[in-house]
Amino acid sequence: AEVQGVSVMLGESAEPKTEQEPSEPFTLQAPIDLVVERFMLSDAVVSRAEAELVRVESAEFVGSWVDKNIAVERFEVTSPDGEIEFRGTLREARTYIGDGSGRFRWRVGESTYAGTLQANAQGHDAGLNIVLTAPLGATLNVALEQSDALPWKFVLGVPSFDPRDELMPDSSLESLAADVRGEGTLERGVASGEIVINGEPLRIERIAFERAEEALD
Repeated sequence: AEVQGVSVMLGESAEPKTEQEPSEPFTLQAPIDLVVERFMLSDAVVSRAEAELVRVESAEFVGSWVDKNIAVERFEVTSPDGEIEFRGTLREARTYIGDGSGRFRWRVGESTYAGTLQANAQGHDAGLNIVLTAPLGATLNVALEQSDALPWKFVLGVPSFDPRDELMPDSSLESLAADVRGEGTLERGVASGEIVINGEPLRIERIAFERAEEALD
């Protein structure tokens, strides 16, 4: 399919439901097998209350959703606000197995966010790597184990940068940097590291949390 000149006007947001519907286990099972050999969209605008939310110059998608297998062979979007590109696969067996990679550069308000992401899941282990290049440089590595407790680890690195350039132009802060890591489960976790503010280091020896029902200590 090739679609051109689309204008979508959204109505008011729906009121949240007061009654909670019983949750069902999440599954990748497709309602019908779907194969998209090529979908092209150009010159599309999405608005709400006469305010433009997003304008798409061009978008292309090639992929499929068959049984419990999802494949994104090509997903590319170009807009006056930026660009997005992603490719990946995901299938459901005893655990979720797949991989994906992409890049993005998108303007939100006065700030531009840019970077890359990579995800991989093999067996019980899954990992996510995000590299941010704007509005600051940062690297986040996350490792997960696909089990009920969902054990996790993360490492966050932020080289020294001037937050006045992009994030906080009116701030008195001249430089920020961070090196933080942690591990835990759905029930508890611990983190440590160092944050450097205007050249002065703040060392975090240990921050621990534990969840008990709806409370977090």
